[in-house]
Amino acid sequence: MKKIWEELEQTMKEIYHISAPEWVQVHVSNRGKIHTTIVSDKAVSKQEIRTLIAAKIAEYQEQYHIGFIDIYSTENAKEYQIEKIPRKSGYASWSDALYAAEDEKTTHNDIQIISFYSYKGGVGRTIALIETAYNLVKAGKRVLLLDLDIEAPSLHNIFAEKVNAVGTGVEYGIVEYLYRKTVQKQNNVSIEHIFCPLELQNVPGEMFLIPALKEMNKDYLYQTEQLQTVQLQEQDAFQEIFDYIKKVLNVDTIIVDTRAGFNKWGSLSLLTLSDQVIFIAYPNSENVEGLNIAFELIHNVGKKRYAVAMSKIISSDDGIARARTLFSNLNIPQEQLIPIYYKEEIALNSQYPITDENVLSAYEELSEYILDNDRINRNKTFLANGKKQQLLENLFSPEKELTTLIDVARFNHQRSSTILKYNYPEELYGLKSEKQYILEQINQVWATIPAFTFVEIEDETCYENLLTEKWDDIKQLGLQLINTVIANSDAEEKDMFPKETKDVNEILSCLKRKISSNDIILFGDTNIKKDVTNYDAVSELKIFLSVSERVLAINAVQVIENIRNLIVTFNLDIKKIQFKFLINAAAWEQHQELLSVLKGFVREVNIVEDDIRRFLMLNFNLQEFTSYREYMKRLQIISAEPEIVFHFNGISIAESEMNEIIGLVLGLRQNERVYSPSVIAHLYHTLQQKPGLKYDCLLDILKKTAEKELLYTDSTYSDRLLPFDKLQAELKTLSAPEAVPNKKS
Repeated sequence: MKKIWEELEQTMKEIYHISAPEWVQVHVSNRGKIHTTIVSDKAVSKQEIRTLIAAKIAEYQEQYHIGFIDIYSTENAKEYQIEKIPRKSGYASWSDALYAAEDEKTTHNDIQIISFYSYKGGVGRTIALIETAYNLVKAGKRVLLLDLDIEAPSLHNIFAEKVNAVGTGVEYGIVEYLYRKTVQKQNNVSIEHIFCPLELQNVPGEMFLIPALKEMNKDYLYQTEQLQTVQLQEQDAFQEIFDYIKKVLNVDTIIVDTRAGFNKWGSLSLLTLSDQVIFIAYPNSENVEGLNIAFELIHNVGKKRYAVAMSKIISSDDGIARARTLFSNLNIPQEQLIPIYYKEEIALNSQYPITDENVLSAYEELSEYILDNDRINRNKTFLANGKKQQLLENLFSPEKELTTLIDVARFNHQRSSTILKYNYPEELYGLKSEKQYILEQINQVWATIPAFTFVEIEDETCYENLLTEKWDDIKQLGLQLINTVIANSDAEEKDMFPKETKDVNEILSCLKRKISSNDIILFGDTNIKKDVTNYDAVSELKIFLSVSERVLAINAVQVIENIRNLIVTFNLDIKKIQFKFLINAAAWEQHQELLSVLKGFVREVNIVEDDIRRFLMLNFNLQEFTSYREYMKRLQIISAEPEIVFHFNGISIAESEMNEIIGLVLGLRQNERVYSPSVIAHLYHTLQQKPGLKYDCLLDILKKTAEKELLYTDSTYSDRLLPFDKLQAELKTLSAPEAVPNKKS
């Protein structure tokens, strides 16, 4: 849908066959007056033009009114020097946006301009702006704060010390600069006089400020009355400022504090200057009503990059519930609420930014959303020129690799977890022990080195032992199980144990050994004696037993009683010998009432987002991402700080690299524009909503998505290898199968 003046101009050209050197121009004023100038040698009647305009604006519910209509011949236009008024792109007022509809567009490709807007004042917008900006500076960004809250400016007061600093402060604010430049037509005003550095400490980035004014006085009030935003737009008054900021200060992000409500300065910020909008709202009906209108208007003018946060939420069940209810009444595609909870330290603070992590964390989601802009643009650049197709063709490793799930790893290491409830044998991949040895009486040093673990898989003798009704000493049951497992194990270390033992102490003595200081990996700030070559150490013996539905069906009461007694006698008392039991979820459901006595010992396998990340990385062909990793290093994207390093199929990947690679494949968020959850989070929720679904089925889904994307790949605007809409379509084909019978682990 075209703008109303474009429609009128086109209609008049067609009716009167107007062509160069003739011309027509329709201009809409800030108050909705439609002014028309026609230069033509044809018979054009003012009354006909008036009737034409009246018919057109009738569609718009009296939002527009007919202004002057001037008609000149080409000769008179030349004599009177009648020329077209240069029209800059963008919109001058909220009324211009009421019925417009355009494709998405951005105004500045080399610098982000982000407006913080609220429909009502007093919602914490300015504090949110400052704290979010500080998070960006912590991430290494160079940020400028621009105060266009012209009618109620505050940044000059918040940063008064910097604004008034001798030598580095400002001479005047943005309002006086614009007044001198556009109203008084002064040529001697300089942009360098209106900004100051905020000189933040211990952060890699930098922050600057252009305040609305230096000091509130009557001159400021007069100047704001004289400034017309239409005039500022037509003269492109801000472009020179932005160009200077980019060139001299090397700023990459401008954050605009925007006037609340619907007014000319707010429309200038949101509809003309900004590429992106952060809406801050208090959770009440007035804010929701106003924001819904604002959303419609910014959509009309092609502004579709925004996020909504609700601030000052009371941290209680009622407060959160109220915020979520009101958020659901907003007419936006954003699915998740970004909450900013009320914090007393913010209300009582007088120095900003507040650098306390507890405060900054409240604005982390907003800052990450803004930082995603850079990541998205970076990915688009990298995937251009055929790179996307090349990566898609070789995206996955030939063979599927499973990963040790976090819950399985914790079950393996934590003494408190003695029963693991799982759905599928694939979830038990990597169930092995990397033992902790306790060095006896040597400064309580803990060392981690590999040791031995015996995993029993449904051995008939073990089940006979578990089904035995009366044991005079539960230790005898434990010994029977240990002897059976050792006898059936192919582990090299089994030769350390006697083939048949009837004494627990004999087993315990086999767990004692001497280890060399070369075998010790120390944790924490602990000193050991350098002159000691060998240390007395004690390991643990872990016995893993899979308990099937079949054995429970025979005598569940007896099996459960023996399991409980083994845990109490060995795991809790002796401790050096640990029994671990694996129970399939289907078997658990069949006997859940009886098994409830073991609840305190149970850990359930649940897939978490980190499990999905590691699983994907194991199955990506990481050799193909070498150029992308080099690309990130050249741009200094990878953190310079020490990081956790993961190892995938012989390739070492830092955590930040892993997240960047996954972002390149799946995209950073479901929706590139509007704030939305990550794609990894969506995969996680898909598994949560379909209990019993194998987590490794996601690999097949990704492969199918890649195959379909290869059929038609337009990488011109791609920010990811696998588009979310195609991935989502494949995910919808998933259905959770019925729980399978217990299998060998």
